[in-house]
Amino acid sequence: YTHTTQIKLYVLVSTSKRHLGQYDESIKIGLKAENLALKANDNNGLIAALSQIGESHRELGQLDKAIEYNKRILQLSKEQNDLISTGNVYDQLGHIYFSQGDTTASLKHHEQALKLRKQSNDLYGIGNSYESIAQVYVAKENYLQAVHYYKLCYTSFSKLESEQAKIASSAANVGLLYSWISNNREAIIYFEKAAKLYEKIHDIDGLTWTYNQIGNLYSI
Repeated sequence: YTHTTQIKLYVLVSTSKRHLGQYDESIKIGLKAENLALKANDNNGLIAALSQIGESHRELGQLDKAIEYNKRILQLSKEQNDLISTGNVYDQLGHIYFSQGDTTASLKHHEQALKLRKQSNDLYGIGNSYESIAQVYVAKENYLQAVHYYKLCYTSFSKLESEQAKIASSAANVGLLYSWISNNREAIIYFEKAAKLYEKIHDIDGLTWTYNQIGNLYSI
């Protein structure tokens, strides 16, 4: 095997272990990929390895370690002028700061991710960032801003035909936020949009939840 192939294999195994919840094992294999990438001067391989290590640390609740690895990826991504990778790191940091309860830092990093994702026309990433920003505003109990960003999230995912589940959940979130601020008319409109999509993709749980929300609003 070439170094590049070996690094890719290690990263694949590390990813697989992480998805199985074997985070310590994922980190161990990720470190092998990192060492090999450093020796081979393979920056793309290094970014991929560090991403797996950082995400596993995040899953283990070792947030300081996760931040440390993500900052290394950020530096490498900026050096390579890789907008998508840089945007993804800001997104990760936004989630980590959110986990720590630092909504100010979280919002700052998610807004930076959104800016970069717009520059690279990363449609999925844009929708994802709008959703993350909305979640931060929910935590801040600023429901007007939250509903604004969930609507932007809904509009963004609506451009992606393959993301029916994301379109449905973002419509449901808009409906929920409207119900929280007592705009029941708009809430019902968005719950009905969500219900149609949940029915289309055969998501029975989503459909049941949405009809319950509509029923609650009509009973007020």
